[in-house]
Amino acid sequence: MQKVTAPLSRLLRPKVPALATVRFAARSFSCRSPHAQPRQPRERAVSAPTDRSSAAPAGAAFVPVGAKLALATLVVVTAVAACVYWTLSGYLRERTVAAKEMAALELVQLFASSVAPPMVFDDAQGVHDLVDRVAENDSVLRVAAHALDPANPATLGPAVAESARDGAPIGPPGPVPRGAQVLRAARSLEVRMPVVDPDGKTIGAVLATVSLDRENAVLETIEHRTLVLSAAVALAVTFVLLMLARVLIVTPLSRLVHALGALARGEAAPARIASSNDEVGQLAAAFRTMAAAIREREARIEARNRDLKQVLDNVGQGFVTLDREGVMAAERSAVVDVWFGRAPEGAPLWAQLERVDATAARWFELAFRDLVAGILPRDVLLDQLPRRIHGASRIFDLAHHPVVEGDDLVKLIVVITDVTSEVNRERAEQATRDMMAVFQHALQDPFGTAEFFREARVVVD
Repeated sequence: MQKVTAPLSRLLRPKVPALATVRFAARSFSCRSPHAQPRQPRERAVSAPTDRSSAAPAGAAFVPVGAKLALATLVVVTAVAACVYWTLSGYLRERTVAAKEMAALELVQLFASSVAPPMVFDDAQGVHDLVDRVAENDSVLRVAAHALDPANPATLGPAVAESARDGAPIGPPGPVPRGAQVLRAARSLEVRMPVVDPDGKTIGAVLATVSLDRENAVLETIEHRTLVLSAAVALAVTFVLLMLARVLIVTPLSRLVHALGALARGEAAPARIASSNDEVGQLAAAFRTMAAAIREREARIEARNRDLKQVLDNVGQGFVTLDREGVMAAERSAVVDVWFGRAPEGAPLWAQLERVDATAARWFELAFRDLVAGILPRDVLLDQLPRRIHGASRIFDLAHHPVVEGDDLVKLIVVITDVTSEVNRERAEQATRDMMAVFQHALQDPFGTAEFFREARVVVD
């Protein structure tokens, strides 16, 4: 009997080293599993646009794309790490409890085989000895051997021998198990197995409650290490993803924002922004194409403006464009500033005319305001504008050409012409014509002319 029961106390122990194998597999699994989806860095390296308010809706706070990518990455990596941790913890617990269950089944099976002869021969002392042998195992909380109930062979009778450690509860025996049964609890395993005689007849059953405290302690240690390892791996993966996102996404976007700011300020955009073969590279290429198109268009506009200015500056007339407030446009003939002096920015035309003819300037202001108000037909109001102004040494004619959109007056183009020489020539020609008329009359009637001069002298004297 001693030879059979001697290894009973060691049956549970050979299964414990299996935890080392499970632990190694757990570490290997935890090192491979936390592959989260890329999460972009919480990097504020994306320089804010020159005007943040123009990029965001009114009332919305500016949130850099780096912060959004960082938050998304943190959420994804944390979720993946948590899933890996819980999955691995459940896997380890299941494997450990399964190993313990196999050891407990072997223990109870050997115990049932050993206790069968004493129960066949009604050797109560032998049964007690076997129960005490099994109870010596540190993992066994309760062990009992039951014979069948004589009154009801389908149920177990009182225990022939039993042992409970530290006051472990002993429940009712219950029905006879038909085979090996294992009931799992949080801190223990309860194993029931029938006892059969050499003829295969059930003569009783053995019950054993095995503690899981040692396995739970080992599992807690492994779970703690797994948690620390998962957190470390998650942080490492997050850091790597943040650095990659900064290099591949945030930094090129920051360069693009700076280039856009430079282009908005009229400065030359950087030649190199991003050269990657992805969406960021395509965006940078589109920006370079747009910048080249803008430079080409500005060059054409500048050339046209230069040609127009040359035309305006080399004609004898002055062209001035007025808005609805009467303010002169910056682009006007240079001769206007020569005639009336250089005007400050935002000055109305009548302020310039006042330097030459104050009365005509006042008249022009009143008539222009009536024209903008549209109180009379436009043609009538245009006729009310002054057509000629007289300066100290110059005389100017004014021509007015309205620019309308629909029925609204948008601008007024004033063409100023220096007619001083023409007026002086007309005056000289008129004086010559008057003198020739006097000479012709004197030649036709010399006596009458002489008499006119005598009478005129008498009147003057």
